[in-house]
Amino acid sequence: MERRFFIGAIIIVLLITCLSFLPSLKNNFVNWDDDILVVKNPDIRQISWPQLKKVFTSYYAGTYIPFTILSFSVEYQFFKSEPYIYHFTNLILHLLNCLIVFLIIFVLTRNITVSFITAVLFGIHPLRVESVAWVTERKDVLYALFFLGSLLSYLYYLQRRKISYYYLSLILFIFSFLAKGMAMTLPFILLLVDWFRGRRFDKRLFLEKVPFFVIAVVSGIMAIIAQQTLRGHTFPFLKNILIAIYVFIFYIYKIIFPVQLYAFYPFPTGITNRLPPPFFITPIILVLLIWAVVYSRRYTNKIAFGGLFFAITILPVTQLIPVAGPEIAANRYTYIPSIGILFIAAYLLYQLLRNRLVSIRVITLMGFIAVAGYFSIRTYHRCGIWKDSITLWSEVLKNFPKSPHAYNQRGLGYLERERYIEAIDDFTRAININPDFVGSYNNRGIAYRALGRYGLAYNDFSDAVMLDSNFVDAYYNRGNLYMKIGEYDSAIDDYSRVIGIRPDYFDAYINRGNAYGRKGSYELAIEDYNRVLGRAPNNRQALYNRAVAYYYLERYKDALRDLQVLKDLGYSVDRDIIEMLKKHIDGSIE
Repeated sequence: MERRFFIGAIIIVLLITCLSFLPSLKNNFVNWDDDILVVKNPDIRQISWPQLKKVFTSYYAGTYIPFTILSFSVEYQFFKSEPYIYHFTNLILHLLNCLIVFLIIFVLTRNITVSFITAVLFGIHPLRVESVAWVTERKDVLYALFFLGSLLSYLYYLQRRKISYYYLSLILFIFSFLAKGMAMTLPFILLLVDWFRGRRFDKRLFLEKVPFFVIAVVSGIMAIIAQQTLRGHTFPFLKNILIAIYVFIFYIYKIIFPVQLYAFYPFPTGITNRLPPPFFITPIILVLLIWAVVYSRRYTNKIAFGGLFFAITILPVTQLIPVAGPEIAANRYTYIPSIGILFIAAYLLYQLLRNRLVSIRVITLMGFIAVAGYFSIRTYHRCGIWKDSITLWSEVLKNFPKSPHAYNQRGLGYLERERYIEAIDDFTRAININPDFVGSYNNRGIAYRALGRYGLAYNDFSDAVMLDSNFVDAYYNRGNLYMKIGEYDSAIDDYSRVIGIRPDYFDAYINRGNAYGRKGSYELAIEDYNRVLGRAPNNRQALYNRAVAYYYLERYKDALRDLQVLKDLGYSVDRDIIEMLKKHIDGSIE
């Protein structure tokens, strides 16, 4: 009978969660890192040793996530850039995580009811939408799969005393770190589990954790290095502490009361000068919460376990060590930490369900059903917010109408759809709010160029590089503008600046080669194409343009060879061009 309840509970958890997230399968990509990680990411286009080497030695959008990139690469090989597949994979990974959460809580408590409540609330909580409905957050659901799998394996190691589970736990931890750096907290969670299960804290226990802590240190260092590639806020130490406490309490509140949820939480206006009043109130709330957890230990250690689980896993993203980016907090950061709070809620609900008074049991059950229903419906509707870039950022701007970042991102959404006037309007609003928002100058310049308003485009690109002399995109776009109006020397200068700052910017080499070609300097053009092909031998544009340069230099065999490579790679090559080159070659032989 218990086995049937066990399996039935799992099926219900997975079914309710799946139904709650069905709308996410209709979503498109959004321009919040989906473009960087998937849509415009050349590193997922093929699976090869050079590609693997690059993936494991590169940072993407300020994070070290090689396993996440590899998962995108596998999908791309079979389905290209079909959004449905990427969203479907996210949902499958989330369902697997719900299953593992159920198993972890069951191993810890041997209680199906507590396991069910924890897993179902975790699965359908509205805070999960960001992690599941946003393709970029594959890193969340993937790292969580390995993190939770490692924790479950460790529990089996303690339960069954088989060393194979210990090694499996260690391997899964490594995989988790390779999916996302937030996995670094796992060794502390393993110590928390040891305490919860009443293990003796002796030499053996700590030696078990040494490999985990070594990996955690490496993970932490790489995460910090990755964050250096992004811009963020910096504050004095005391202010950082107050911000961290505020964010800590903010996450607890959102887990318990998932209302006024937004895809984007910008830093409060003027925070660099003065903290708003709530930042001075939250330390008092924190002290009261700590007292309540300590007091609860008179009766049970479960509340302390849940509270510490949350605290340990949320700490890296509380801004104690500032996280780069324009957000003070993010729903996605609660993916694993929320398990601790939801475990406490499940335990308390279970105690009420055991009450001798039937009325209490009925009210508790009805209350749980109502909350679960609310969570499910809210999650179902929130999936639609991530439908596309314009929908996403329009929702953000309803709540934060003074966010330059949101205007810039919505402008990019309009730009992608060639709605240039609306894009210019949004970029202008971003600049009006923050005159130093360098990206919006560059983006508005692109829109002006598309409308043929070259003078305004030139001014915006020049303003961008004046604000940030290392802003390669603005140099690159100004170079493209020079190419369009025939000022090839100026274009070459801008492309050279791009290459000086970013030696791996392949498009700059190709376009500089094109500029040399327009000037008739074909040898210099070939040198630039060679630089690209030396690192990306199958680059279609470089191969074709080099073939053209070879043709003008009357190196017909070399031109034919490049076109043949393109043909072998599956690209269409005009048969008449091939025949013409062959005739030239025959003529040169004669």
